[in-house]
Amino acid sequence: MYKNKPLKLLSIFIIQILFFSAFFSLGIFIYHFFQYPQNLENNHILKYYPDSLILKTGGYLSDPEKRKNHFLKFPMKKEKGIMRIGVFGDSFTYGSEVEFGESFPAQLQEILDNSSYGIEVLNFSKSGVGFQHQFFLWEAYAKKYDLDYVLIGPSGFYFDREVSFAKNFSLSLDQLRFPRDRFVFDKRENKIKIVSVKGLSLEDRYKNYYKLIPTRIVLKYDRRPFQL
Repeated sequence: MYKNKPLKLLSIFIIQILFFSAFFSLGIFIYHFFQYPQNLENNHILKYYPDSLILKTGGYLSDPEKRKNHFLKFPMKKEKGIMRIGVFGDSFTYGSEVEFGESFPAQLQEILDNSSYGIEVLNFSKSGVGFQHQFFLWEAYAKKYDLDYVLIGPSGFYFDREVSFAKNFSLSLDQLRFPRDRFVFDKRENKIKIVSVKGLSLEDRYKNYYKLIPTRIVLKYDRRPFQL
């Protein structure tokens, strides 16, 4: 009886090692399966936006074909006598929750079309973003569009979108998971600066952000308030 006890303990130990090894391997597989980036070759965003803007915003940018008043459907220089309104916001303004032509900028355009003034309403909004990511779009495009007025809203931006490199809103494998740049306030230098996850492409930044041991930038800035 006692002679077989060490053998039984060794067998139990080996079984436990195999069980935990299999469990750990399954965890690693699931982690990489759900975190592995999508193939970007056929993504519409690469057709319309420069690489610098894609990296800053994490690649999640609006499709001009899906919005009636998308800004890319307008020339940068307006015609003489035209007044332009640029509208900025998140999905509520972009119109992700409504049918084509029912977004608030599109409806505003219809109302103003009945006036005696020549007015164009340009939709610069993007789903799932915060104020700082709209600023990147302003810097790259909007300020070149001869805007007379700017509207922000109608709802405010969510604060939690400003404290993470890659705010994830759902379990689906979408572009919202790609890391994007962040503004932070450096008390030591007394200035605002932009920080980003290390990498020269979306794929590189993605892998550096989601790897098991995060980079120093991620540990220092991710999910932290605007002020250091």
